[in-house]
Amino acid sequence: LHTNCVLALKMMGFKEKWLCAITIMFMFDFQVVYGCLEQERVALLHLKAEFNNPPPLIGSWKEDNTSDCCDNWYGVVCGADGRVFSLSLSNFYLNREFNASILCPLEQLRELDLSFNSIT
Repeated sequence: LHTNCVLALKMMGFKEKWLCAITIMFMFDFQVVYGCLEQERVALLHLKAEFNNPPPLIGSWKEDNTSDCCDNWYGVVCGADGRVFSLSLSNFYLNREFNASILCPLEQLRELDLSFNSIT
């Protein structure tokens, strides 16, 4: 069987090999990640809403559905899988209670910088 598969691949042209590769990707439910996950984007927007006077730096955090939190949102760093793994809120003038449960959807969050704030 293995020899037959190798021979079949050698006899295929470029188009056939490309079509075969695409078919295999769909068979294994291949997923390409484009941007951040919706629940993570929404969590970050809820966090933004917590600010009485949001710092201008997070003006890049847009509520527009096409806005990607992995693409140029200040302080947000995502991995290749589109998951937020680092969030820097340093010097954001946070000076009240901070509801950390807002960040629960950020399941891959590994770094959280809250330095130079007065969080209670």
